[in-house]
Amino acid sequence: MADLTTQCDSLKAALKQMLTLNAAMMQEANHGASCYSADTLAMMNEAPVAAEAALHTAGKQLDGVPMTEFYARIHPASSYASQDTGEPFRVTLNPEPTDGFYWIGGPGGQYRHSDLQLFIKDGDKLERCRMYAANGERSQIVRIMLADTLAQAERGDLCPEHIEHWVTQQRKRLTAILSAARANWIEEVYE
Repeated sequence: MADLTTQCDSLKAALKQMLTLNAAMMQEANHGASCYSADTLAMMNEAPVAAEAALHTAGKQLDGVPMTEFYARIHPASSYASQDTGEPFRVTLNPEPTDGFYWIGGPGGQYRHSDLQLFIKDGDKLERCRMYAANGERSQIVRIMLADTLAQAERGDLCPEHIEHWVTQQRKRLTAILSAARANWIEEVYE
C-alpha cells in the first residue's frame, strides 16, 4: 500500500509540474512574449521528464496485475439481436463515447450498454453481470429515463405522435410483464 501511495504522490507532483508549466506558458503567451523566460524553459525540460518517470514507474507496478476482462452477448431485445453469434465476445469500455456506444468489440464493432448482456471472466468461466443489482435500482433507472423524457417534452423536443406510439408500446410490454408475473408467481409457504 505504501508503494501505491508513493506512486500516487509522484503522479500528483508530476501533474502539478505539468499544470504549472502550462500556466506559465499561457501567461507568457498572453502577455505577448516573443520567447519564454529562463524559468519557463527550465520547467519545459523538467516537467515532462518527471511526468514520464512517474508514469513509467506506475506502469511497471501494474504489469502483471490482472484486469477485469469483460465479455458480452447481444441482448435478445436489442435492435442488433440478429448479430448475436450465440457465444460471448470480448469487449472493452470506451469511457468517453461521443455517440452512446460505450462498448467496443463484437460482430458490430460497437454497442450501447443497453444492447448487451455483460459477463466478467472468473478463471475459466464467465459470470453474468446484472444490468442492475438492488431491488430499487430497476425503479431508479426507470425514474431517471422518464425524468429525462419529461424534460425533453417540456423543452418541446419530442413529437407528440412519436411519444403516443412509444407509450402504447410500453403499455403493451408492461401488460405482458404483469401477465407473465401473475401466471408464474409461486408464493412461498412458510411452516
